[in-house]
Amino acid sequence: MKPEIRQCNSPDELEEAIFEAVNRLGDGKIVGVPTDYGYIAIQKAVVQFSQESLLGSTRWPILTLAKNTSQQLKAAVILLRSAEEIIDYIFPNTVRGTRLLSRFPSGSIELIVPRTVLGHENPAKNEQDSETRKDTSRKLRFRTTAEGVALRIHSLCPWPLISSPVKPEGSFFANPYAESCCRLVDLLPNCLNYVIDTGEIEKQCSYAVVECRTEGVLITESHGMNDSTIMERSGPCILFVCTGNTCRSPMAEVICRKLLADGLQCREVELPEKGVEVVSAGVAADFGSPASSEAVVLLSQEDVDLSEHRSQPLTEQLLERADHIFTMTGYHRDVVLHHRADLEDRTFVLGVHGRDIPDPIGAGPEVYRQCKEAIEAGLHEHLDKLIAEI
Repeated sequence: MKPEIRQCNSPDELEEAIFEAVNRLGDGKIVGVPTDYGYIAIQKAVVQFSQESLLGSTRWPILTLAKNTSQQLKAAVILLRSAEEIIDYIFPNTVRGTRLLSRFPSGSIELIVPRTVLGHENPAKNEQDSETRKDTSRKLRFRTTAEGVALRIHSLCPWPLISSPVKPEGSFFANPYAESCCRLVDLLPNCLNYVIDTGEIEKQCSYAVVECRTEGVLITESHGMNDSTIMERSGPCILFVCTGNTCRSPMAEVICRKLLADGLQCREVELPEKGVEVVSAGVAADFGSPASSEAVVLLSQEDVDLSEHRSQPLTEQLLERADHIFTMTGYHRDVVLHHRADLEDRTFVLGVHGRDIPDPIGAGPEVYRQCKEAIEAGLHEHLDKLIAEI
């Protein structure tokens, strides 16, 4: 059966098509919709939780198709309006997985969460059992809905949506996106009921499939993405903030890297592989200024290299992905919280007991040495907690 294809050449036509798509999804139909990366097929799903899951310390859903509640979903990916929505399906939340979903563009990361990660089953037993790994009821797949018409439709749906990957014949990789409406129909014959056609999508999507593990994550597929970047963004992001990002915060950044590497017994260059990101910025910084010569010389005496540092301003993107924000003074903390009051529980003044670390700019070597020692003392107050999260 061929689907009804609705070509949309005006905003009014598109708006009508969107509401028709929502109605058909509500009836359990499979609908093809465009995103900024390509076309996907979506369908309504039903989420249920067992009594044991509801009463226990962990939560794991049973997903069924809206048309037939006895039919288990197989390769379906649960679509999320935002990364934080994953908590509606599983508990406790997978912190590393949520970081990846929130730190990459919507629709570019597919996250696989095995039940073993939440402590539902014995990890050692299941990791040795290849048949268990093939049982899709033991794993859930998540992806944030990519920007575009699909996200607009998702925002209007009061129920969960799932999507299935499209796999061209002879291709090993199941791409989640088709470049055109016709291509989606060809790849999913006799499946679609209704398709919104807004034309061919030219924008290409870098895409990766990442599986959460008891310790860390495993990249199972990566297309157009740097693996080290994926690993780095799965772990805690530590952000240091000062004024110009040329003295205090750069020193804190490189000293923190050294202390973390020492604590983890690895080289600093291996920190990204362990999922650690350490960055710095300034509330009044420009792009591209080098660190002060006094700071470079001081740290070089301890084999800490600051010569490659280049300043950057504090941005919304940095604040959004930071798990820990350490400011050099209470004023810097106030600036952060003025823009993002919701970050209060992760924003601290770095100095011991929350004391300010004075700006050494324009002063001599002794003042810079005192500044470095204050930074080190402050970092040691938080070091154990930071290492425990890695």
